[in-house]
Amino acid sequence: MTQKPTKRLVKEAVVKLLKEGNTLAQERVSLSRSIPSEDITFPLINVYTVSESVERFDEAPKRYRRRITLLIECLSRGDEDDQLDLYLEHLASQVENLMERDETLGGILNKLELSGTEYQQEPDGSSPLALLALRYSLEYFDEPASGEESLSNFLGLDVEWNASQGDEQPDEYLIANDTINLNQGE
Repeated sequence: MTQKPTKRLVKEAVVKLLKEGNTLAQERVSLSRSIPSEDITFPLINVYTVSESVERFDEAPKRYRRRITLLIECLSRGDEDDQLDLYLEHLASQVENLMERDETLGGILNKLELSGTEYQQEPDGSSPLALLALRYSLEYFDEPASGEESLSNFLGLDVEWNASQGDEQPDEYLIANDTINLNQGE
Protein backbone atom coordinates (compact mmCIF):
# COMPACT_ATOMS: atom_id res chain seq x y z
CA MET A 1 0.00 0.00 0.00
CA THR A 2 1.37 3.42 -0.90
CA GLN A 3 1.73 6.14 1.70
CA LYS A 4 -0.61 9.12 1.52
CA PRO A 5 0.87 12.40 0.29
CA THR A 6 2.13 14.63 3.11
CA LYS A 7 -0.39 17.34 2.23
CA ARG A 8 -3.23 14.86 2.80
CA LEU A 9 -1.68 13.72 6.11
CA VAL A 10 -1.52 17.36 7.24
CA LYS A 11 -5.20 18.01 6.49
CA GLU A 12 -6.27 14.77 8.18
CA ALA A 13 -4.17 15.62 11.26
CA VAL A 14 -5.83 19.04 11.50
CA VAL A 15 -9.32 17.52 11.20
CA LYS A 16 -8.49 14.96 13.90
CA LEU A 17 -7.05 17.64 16.18
CA LEU A 18 -10.14 19.82 15.83
CA LYS A 19 -12.60 16.93 16.28
CA GLU A 20 -10.83 15.78 19.44
CA GLY A 21 -10.34 19.34 20.71
CA ASN A 22 -13.82 19.85 22.13
CA THR A 23 -14.66 22.99 20.12
CA LEU A 24 -18.16 24.41 19.69
CA ALA A 25 -18.29 22.53 16.35
CA GLN A 26 -17.80 19.19 18.17
CA GLU A 27 -17.56 16.42 15.51
CA ARG A 28 -18.72 18.67 12.65
CA VAL A 29 -15.24 19.09 11.12
CA SER A 30 -14.56 17.93 7.57
CA LEU A 31 -12.13 18.00 4.66
CA SER A 32 -14.36 20.05 2.41
CA ARG A 33 -14.60 23.30 0.49
CA SER A 34 -18.40 23.36 0.50
CA ILE A 35 -21.23 23.49 2.97
CA PRO A 36 -23.42 20.37 3.12
CA SER A 37 -26.77 21.06 1.43
CA GLU A 38 -29.04 18.98 3.63
CA ASP A 39 -29.78 18.82 7.36
CA ILE A 40 -27.02 21.21 8.40
CA THR A 41 -26.24 21.60 12.07
CA PHE A 42 -24.14 24.63 12.91
CA PRO A 43 -21.47 25.51 13.75
CA LEU A 44 -19.25 23.51 11.46
CA ILE A 45 -15.61 23.65 10.35
CA ASN A 46 -14.20 23.04 6.86
CA VAL A 47 -10.48 22.35 6.32
CA TYR A 48 -8.75 22.60 2.92
CA THR A 49 -5.68 23.93 1.13
CA VAL A 50 -5.79 26.86 -1.28
CA SER A 51 -2.22 27.14 -2.59
CA GLU A 52 1.21 25.55 -2.55
CA SER A 53 4.67 26.75 -3.50
CA VAL A 54 7.56 24.33 -4.08
CA GLU A 55 11.30 24.89 -4.29
CA ARG A 56 14.25 22.52 -4.38
CA PHE A 57 15.95 22.55 -0.98
CA ASP A 58 18.63 19.82 -1.12
CA GLU A 59 20.37 18.14 -4.02
CA ALA A 60 21.65 14.86 -2.59
CA PRO A 61 19.30 13.34 -1.75
CA LYS A 62 16.88 15.63 -3.55
CA ARG A 63 14.32 17.25 -1.23
CA TYR A 64 11.72 19.93 -1.78
CA ARG A 65 10.55 22.63 0.62
CA ARG A 66 6.80 22.90 0.28
CA ARG A 67 4.79 25.79 1.63
CA ILE A 68 1.04 25.38 1.65
CA THR A 69 -1.76 27.71 2.64
CA LEU A 70 -4.39 25.97 4.71
CA LEU A 71 -7.82 27.46 5.37
CA ILE A 72 -9.87 26.51 8.39
CA GLU A 73 -13.37 27.89 7.90
CA CYS A 74 -15.62 28.28 10.94
CA LEU A 75 -19.24 28.61 9.80
CA SER A 76 -22.39 29.40 11.73
CA ARG A 77 -25.89 30.78 11.34
CA GLY A 78 -27.63 33.25 13.61
CA ASP A 79 -30.28 35.91 13.99
CA GLU A 80 -28.23 38.76 15.42
CA ASP A 81 -25.03 39.97 13.78
CA ASP A 82 -23.27 40.91 17.02
CA GLN A 83 -23.99 37.57 18.65
CA LEU A 84 -22.98 35.71 15.49
CA ASP A 85 -19.65 37.60 15.37
CA LEU A 86 -18.98 36.85 19.03
CA TYR A 87 -19.86 33.17 18.57
CA LEU A 88 -17.56 32.77 15.54
CA GLU A 89 -14.73 34.65 17.25
CA HIS A 90 -15.01 32.26 20.21
CA LEU A 91 -14.94 29.22 17.89
CA ALA A 92 -11.95 30.66 15.99
CA SER A 93 -10.14 31.24 19.29
CA GLN A 94 -10.67 27.58 20.19
CA VAL A 95 -9.24 26.54 16.81
CA GLU A 96 -6.20 28.85 17.21
CA ASN A 97 -5.44 27.47 20.67
CA LEU A 98 -5.58 23.88 19.42
CA MET A 99 -3.36 24.63 16.41
CA GLU A 100 -0.76 26.32 18.63
CA ARG A 101 -0.41 23.25 20.87
CA ASP A 102 1.68 21.36 18.32
CA GLU A 103 3.25 23.48 15.59
CA THR A 104 4.60 20.39 13.81
CA LEU A 105 1.39 18.33 13.93
CA GLY A 106 3.22 15.35 15.39
CA GLY A 107 6.37 15.84 13.33
CA ILE A 108 4.68 16.15 9.90
CA LEU A 109 5.45 19.86 9.54
CA ASN A 110 8.54 21.98 9.90
CA LYS A 111 6.54 25.14 10.63
CA LEU A 112 2.93 26.23 11.20
CA GLU A 113 1.93 29.90 11.51
CA LEU A 114 -1.37 31.73 11.59
CA SER A 115 -1.06 34.31 8.81
CA GLY A 116 -4.48 35.97 8.85
CA THR A 117 -8.22 35.77 9.26
CA GLU A 118 -11.14 36.72 7.01
CA TYR A 119 -14.75 37.31 7.92
CA GLN A 120 -17.68 36.99 5.51
CA GLN A 121 -21.41 37.15 6.02
CA GLU A 122 -24.13 36.27 3.58
CA PRO A 123 -27.72 37.13 4.45
CA ASP A 124 -30.07 34.22 3.92
CA GLY A 125 -33.59 35.18 4.91
CA SER A 126 -34.12 35.58 8.62
CA SER A 127 -31.01 33.63 9.65
CA PRO A 128 -27.77 34.85 7.98
CA LEU A 129 -24.81 32.57 7.38
CA ALA A 130 -21.39 33.81 8.54
CA LEU A 131 -17.88 32.50 8.07
CA LEU A 132 -14.64 33.24 9.87
CA ALA A 133 -11.66 31.76 8.00
CA LEU A 134 -8.27 31.26 9.61
CA ARG A 135 -5.40 31.24 7.12
CA TYR A 136 -2.33 29.18 8.08
CA SER A 137 1.06 29.05 6.38
CA LEU A 138 2.58 25.58 6.68
CA GLU A 139 6.02 24.34 5.69
CA TYR A 140 7.33 20.81 5.28
CA PHE A 141 10.02 18.95 3.37
CA ASP A 142 9.32 16.25 0.84
CA GLU A 143 11.42 13.80 -1.17
CA PRO A 144 10.45 12.95 -4.75
CA ALA A 145 8.59 9.69 -5.12
CA SER A 146 10.82 8.18 -7.83
CA GLY A 147 14.05 8.12 -5.81
CA GLU A 148 16.04 7.90 -9.06
CA GLU A 149 18.57 10.52 -7.99
CA SER A 150 19.41 9.11 -4.59
CA LEU A 151 22.87 8.60 -3.16
CA SER A 152 22.34 4.84 -3.15
CA ASN A 153 23.20 4.94 -6.88
CA PHE A 154 26.55 6.60 -6.13
CA LEU A 155 28.94 3.65 -6.52
CA GLY A 156 32.39 5.18 -6.97
CA LEU A 157 34.59 7.99 -8.18
CA ASP A 158 37.95 8.76 -9.77
CA VAL A 159 40.29 11.07 -7.84
CA GLU A 160 43.46 12.82 -9.00
CA TRP A 161 45.88 14.13 -6.38
CA ASN A 162 48.42 16.74 -7.41
CA ALA A 163 50.85 19.14 -5.78
CA SER A 164 50.44 22.01 -8.21
CA GLN A 165 50.29 25.51 -6.77
CA GLY A 166 47.73 26.94 -9.13
CA ASP A 167 46.96 27.03 -12.85
CA GLU A 168 50.53 27.88 -13.86
CA GLN A 169 51.93 24.48 -12.76
CA PRO A 170 52.16 21.77 -15.47
CA ASP A 171 50.48 18.35 -15.20
CA GLU A 172 53.79 16.68 -14.28
CA TYR A 173 53.08 17.51 -10.63
CA LEU A 174 50.45 14.75 -10.60
CA ILE A 175 51.11 12.61 -7.52
CA ALA A 176 48.40 9.93 -7.71
CA ASN A 177 45.35 8.79 -9.63
CA ASP A 178 42.90 6.64 -7.60
CA THR A 179 39.58 4.94 -8.18
CA ILE A 180 37.38 4.66 -5.10
CA ASN A 181 34.78 1.91 -5.32
CA LEU A 182 31.89 2.34 -2.84
CA ASN A 183 30.12 -0.82 -3.99
CA GLN A 184 32.01 -3.10 -1.59
CA GLY A 185 29.22 -5.62 -1.00
CA GLU A 186 29.32 -7.02 -4.54
